[in-house]
Amino acid sequence: IRLIEEAQPLGTAGALGHLDDDSDAPILVINGDVITSVDLVALHDFHVRDALDATIGVARYDVEVPYGVVRCDADGLFTGIDEKPRISNFVAAGVYYLSAQIAGLVSKNHPLDMPDLLNQGNKLGLKIGIFPIHEYWTDVGRPADLEAADAEHQSMKNTDR
Repeated sequence: IRLIEEAQPLGTAGALGHLDDDSDAPILVINGDVITSVDLVALHDFHVRDALDATIGVARYDVEVPYGVVRCDADGLFTGIDEKPRISNFVAAGVYYLSAQIAGLVSKNHPLDMPDLLNQGNKLGLKIGIFPIHEYWTDVGRPADLEAADAEHQSMKNTDR
């Protein structure tokens, strides 16, 4: 584990510019506001097996729309209605496994966010895959999220007794 302290905020990928250029080993990046029990060996094996330049850990995120969603065509004519649909997407889970090649795209002391780095790599034709996280995962970047995760942890601790 290598911690890099930033004098100025560099974004979610900017600190990668401070890594040594002489290693070609993959780099595991996990956001500091993520709690997860993701299988890191499986993540590594997936990354290597598929010869990826970057692997994005993703979590499923569902949104329930509390209303009927109206569908229409390009002319604005009604084509159907879906009553209270559930919309499901993969979201970036703050877990990334990066080749030295993609990490090398980050300049020292240049602010850069991970989505921008991944989009840049994609434009350059680098192979980027997604790795669904089925294990426990939560983002605690907001106070309410941290409180909920703490309550969940306390509940699990009490259940284990």
